[in-house]
Amino acid sequence: MPLYREEGPFALLRGRMRSGELPGVGAYDMSIELLTELLAWAEARKDETSALQTHYGLGSILWHRGDYVPALTHSVESLRVAESLGDNSGASRAIGSLGIVHMQQGRYAEAMASYERQLAMAESLGDKSGMARAIGNMGNIHGDQGRLAEAMECFNRHLALAESLGDKSGMSIAIGNMGIVHRQQGRDAEAIECYERHLAIAESLGDKSGMMRAIGNMGVVRFEQGRYAEAMKCCERHLAIAESLEDKSGMSRALGNLGNVHRELGRHEESFTSFRSSREIARSIGSFVMARNGAQNLAAILLDLATSSKEVPAYLAASLPDQNADDCHAGVLNLAREYAEECMAIARQNSLPDSFFAGKLILARIDAAEGNAAGATQKLEAMLADTKDENERAELHYWLWRSRANSNSPAPSELEFAGTHRREALRLYESLYAKTPKFEFKKRIAELKGERIPMSADDR
Repeated sequence: MPLYREEGPFALLRGRMRSGELPGVGAYDMSIELLTELLAWAEARKDETSALQTHYGLGSILWHRGDYVPALTHSVESLRVAESLGDNSGASRAIGSLGIVHMQQGRYAEAMASYERQLAMAESLGDKSGMARAIGNMGNIHGDQGRLAEAMECFNRHLALAESLGDKSGMSIAIGNMGIVHRQQGRDAEAIECYERHLAIAESLGDKSGMMRAIGNMGVVRFEQGRYAEAMKCCERHLAIAESLEDKSGMSRALGNLGNVHRELGRHEESFTSFRSSREIARSIGSFVMARNGAQNLAAILLDLATSSKEVPAYLAASLPDQNADDCHAGVLNLAREYAEECMAIARQNSLPDSFFAGKLILARIDAAEGNAAGATQKLEAMLADTKDENERAELHYWLWRSRANSNSPAPSELEFAGTHRREALRLYESLYAKTPKFEFKKRIAELKGERIPMSADDR
């Protein structure tokens, strides 16, 4: 398409970029091609206003698709051009895009600084729409870091601003985010109600990206309730929409959630394949958080396999080169260790402290599976002494109990050790279940009591 052409989709897109409007979500390849051509056109003519809008558009499309590295480049450039033009409104939007990229990559401090700066600029401009976006994204960071009261306060402010503007899209996003806080606080009915409202508004607007998020969040609730058949349907719909939108970030999330459902249903091959695909996509788009999740999940499923069977399934053979039959079990544990250490490395490099606990726990369990029970116990006890988090303490007591519970002929001291940790794990899981009735907690309680462990709430 020649650069001078002023009719057809190129002219339409150029007009939409001039007005600050984004291209339709899902038409990523065509939009990127046209915007790249428009950028060359603008730069050749030293048209900085068009260049600003085009950099912003490219950054927005790329982070929507999950290509965070080039998205960051274009967001930085759009901010530079806006500042050189003295365009405070354009600078505010560019700063918001920078915040989104930082947040998706797990750089929460940088993201929060961007949103606070965006909010200050939007307030000075009287830009309620910009204020709403900044406040909503600040709520997302608070929620990701466990500050749920602050998150809910932000989402209520976001919703009020969106309603005052008649912004249905903004309203649906705020309502969906409120659902996430309700879920984290154990209010599943309220969470589902929010997600259903989010989905209804998104459907009325033809907003496939919003529909995807609402359906994916419904799947998370159903998974935590142990309703795996419903969770699977939600995950499959989530993945289908993400694929239709070419949304790599959404695809990675959906595959990770699918892997979790398969794992709970004992489908190790499907779980491993889903986690591996999720990790590969996350690495390709520079999403540190999802790459961390993928590595952590792969380590966990491989550890499940190694501790449940000495035989190595055929689908893992390609991942275990140069292993003879006797070494295959050790090879699975070595691969699990590699993924766990990758998870820890990502956490250290990108300041993701919430990953340290999970990575350390998996590494200690690998030590135990390799026969180093004393070393594993020492690591678990050191972690127990270092945390006050109720969830983490419950899990550590559980695994310390498990380290002795399956012994064929335990000494009296080991029986006492196991009994102490079993009682404390049971107390903590019953406390956690009373606050947040997750099916995961219910299964642990049943196991610790020696009762039948339910496979799924769908079995009821």
